[in-house]
Parts: sequence; C-alpha cells; structure tokens
Amino acid sequence: MKPDCRLTLRCIVLLTAIAGLYGCGTSAPARFYTLSADAVAPATPPLAGRRIFVGPFDLPEYLDRPQMAIRGTGGEIRFLEFQRWAEPLDAAFISTFTDDLIVAAGTGHVIAVPVPQQLPVDFRVLARVSRFDVDTGGQAMLVVQWYASDEQSKVVVPPRQSTYKRAVALPLKPEASAAALSGTVADFAADVARGLATVPISKSP
Repeated sequence: MKPDCRLTLRCIVLLTAIAGLYGCGTSAPARFYTLSADAVAPATPPLAGRRIFVGPFDLPEYLDRPQMAIRGTGGEIRFLEFQRWAEPLDAAFISTFTDDLIVAAGTGHVIAVPVPQQLPVDFRVLARVSRFDVDTGGQAMLVVQWYASDEQSKVVVPPRQSTYKRAVALPLKPEASAAALSGTVADFAADVARGLATVPISKSP
C-alpha cells in the first residue's frame, strides 16, 4: 500500500471515530413523567370522617424499571429508553391512588402504608395490579384485583377483578400516555369509594 493511501485510511478512521463521539454527545436526553391525581369529588361525600388505610399494593415485575412500557401484539412489551418515570412506579401508583381516594371518598383520613399500628381504622384496601400500560392501539389499561377489610380484618368488600380503560390519541405521546394511565387510577379510586360507601361501620365493643 502506498504511503498516501495509508494516510488517507487513517484519516477516514479518525473522522469516523470523531463522528461517533459527536453522535453519542447529541443523543436525545431522557424525559421524565409522573402520574397525577385525577379524581372527581362525589356530590355528597359518603365516607366523611372514616379512616381508610391503603396498601400494600403489588405491581407486576415488568413495571419494576424506570422506562415507560408499551404493549404490542402477541404479548410483546416494549420499553421506551428515553421516556421514563420520575419515581418508582409502585410508589407513584399508591400515592396517586391515595390522593384520588381522598377526593372520591370525601374524607381526608386516607393513609398509605406503612402506618402506625395504634391508629384506628375503618377500612383497609389491598390490591394486586396485573396490568398497567398503554398499547400500540391507543388504549391505557389497568387490571387490578382488590378487596377491602374492616378494623377486625373482616372482608367487607369481597375480592374482585376490575378493569379500567382510557383512550390515548395516536400517534402515542408519553405525556398523553401518562395522563391516560392516571385516569385509570382515578377510576379505580372512584370504584373503591363507591364500594366502601355501601358498607356500614362495624365498631368493636
């Protein structure tokens, strides 16, 4: 190989390396999103003054990561590297649900676990989430199994599975997806408030 050819090859390699470095430096930065309370207060607060403990709630392992999840076809889950949750999703879920339940139930006495054991309680809500994501067709979905007990740990709202859906405009945008998922949490909180409102308070003698 002639000397000038070797020099040209070295220049090409060097320029390629520099271009690669600049490419890494200009990658799109990650953006962060969070859930937000979205509940609507009932016309007449049916649970005013009652104390409600919330949790524990269990979320599926596929949500135990910062990247937002998009559900495709055939059970595929895609994770968006540059669209992330600003906090662990399990913590965001239970805190958002708690804020929504305060509004939906019309009582300020809603406390997320852990709570001091000596505090009196009228109801406790426990839940297991099996799905919480947006699919490529533009639908946010929350599937959750939940029940409620009273202060004697007696089940007062039997275990049930509930599904909540909110539409997301296409093409999908992360802020719209986060808002729709927040809406499903608010729908869940409203459903729990309605269930608890039908249960008379049982007091220990």
